[in-house]
Amino acid sequence: MGTIFISYRRQDCSGYVRALLNEINRTFGDETAFLDMASIEAGTDFAHTIDTALRASEVLLVIIGPQWLHITDGEGERRLDQADDFVRLEIQSALQQGIPTIPVLVESTPMPGEEQLPECLGPLARLQALKLSHERWNDDIRWLLRAIETVTEEPRLSRSYLQARQLTRQGQWRAALEIYGDIVRQRADFRDSAERLQPLRELAEQAARLGPGHAGWMRIAGEFPVVAMVVLGLLPNLLAGAFNYVYNWQIIVHPMQLRGVADAESLFERTSMLVNGLAFALAIFTFVRFTRPLAKVLHSLRAGDLVGRYVLAQARQRCLRLAHWVALLGAGMWLAAGPVYPALIGSMLLRDYAFFTASLFFCGLIAAAYPFFGVAWLCTQFLHAELTPPGSALESDQAALQTLEGRSWQYLALAGSLPMLAIAAGLMLSPWASSTANAVLLGTLGVAGFVGFLAAIAWFRAIQCNIRVLRDLARYSTPRE
Repeated sequence: MGTIFISYRRQDCSGYVRALLNEINRTFGDETAFLDMASIEAGTDFAHTIDTALRASEVLLVIIGPQWLHITDGEGERRLDQADDFVRLEIQSALQQGIPTIPVLVESTPMPGEEQLPECLGPLARLQALKLSHERWNDDIRWLLRAIETVTEEPRLSRSYLQARQLTRQGQWRAALEIYGDIVRQRADFRDSAERLQPLRELAEQAARLGPGHAGWMRIAGEFPVVAMVVLGLLPNLLAGAFNYVYNWQIIVHPMQLRGVADAESLFERTSMLVNGLAFALAIFTFVRFTRPLAKVLHSLRAGDLVGRYVLAQARQRCLRLAHWVALLGAGMWLAAGPVYPALIGSMLLRDYAFFTASLFFCGLIAAAYPFFGVAWLCTQFLHAELTPPGSALESDQAALQTLEGRSWQYLALAGSLPMLAIAAGLMLSPWASSTANAVLLGTLGVAGFVGFLAAIAWFRAIQCNIRVLRDLARYSTPRE
């Protein structure tokens, strides 16, 4: 039932009334206005329906055209002078109930004088009227809609409601959240505003936990995400490098010294410094090149610059791929080191190659699995939400997030395999070792790998949780028009 009741005579200006109804529906919604020829179904009690609609209305629009005052019935009696005339009853009832009434004069129709109206309609002549003309249609409609909003609550809330729905379709969920919140604060039961508000509030609460903290390392990581990613990517590789150095020294270099290989120690140290120095420098340089376009977009956003929707989409794609790239980069560096060490050191036996391959394999696992989780967490915790302002998301964002979710499972399996493989390798290679150092070192790696796997599970759960929030964020930030 509409809250704007339109009173008119069909013989007078029904075309203007139909156009006015369309404007009201477009502005306030289809259920806001009541018009007999549009709102009363066939077979319905006409008088009862009009009386019910009028009682539920907040404003009465009296459309007065050139013939409104003078229309007569078949016997020549003026309709307004008849006690059972519906237009007369509508206006009389609204005036008696104190319903705000706005006379609307079509084209050059003058406002009827009090002496021209039945006594019961006399107060109508003293009301401020508005005009509605073809030449000034847009301006007249704007003034009329504004007048309706000043005397009613329902149309004003309806306009806000429609605006919020439009913003939601445009992906502007934060603006829609504010409008729905204002509506619910004024009228909690207005249409389905409360139901539409609830998921937006939940999304806002979830999105609020993504981003830098207010203090400590979380704040620093949020302000300098690229530096934080470099650190998290380097730490596992540094630990892998330390293990590789100790393991190869104990299992390969020391036996070479016992076999009388000259300069085995100095060759190994020079090779380690050369290969590790070049590998780490090249890895950092490559990673910075990967992240540079992303850092530029973040800088522009934080500076308040306007960034195009597709530029943001590319930045989000790069952001979600960074973790996988870091993992491949780290594993690739260790793989590339495989042929370099034997070529520079020389004098290695078959058993030395076996132990050396084992150490590189485990270092490659470390360099792939743990940096992935660190960088993926940073990207989903700090960067992706910032790169997804309302209205900027694309359908492809869902696929990219799903890809990262699948890769998280793969890298979790990789991290889980490290302790088992290390212990198994320690048992299998022990007969070839000249001491217990192989079993001790690989066993220590297995225990450390188990602890690392527990940490990877914690990272994994945090990433999965972040991805769920980011998928909701992308869904609500995607325009659907």
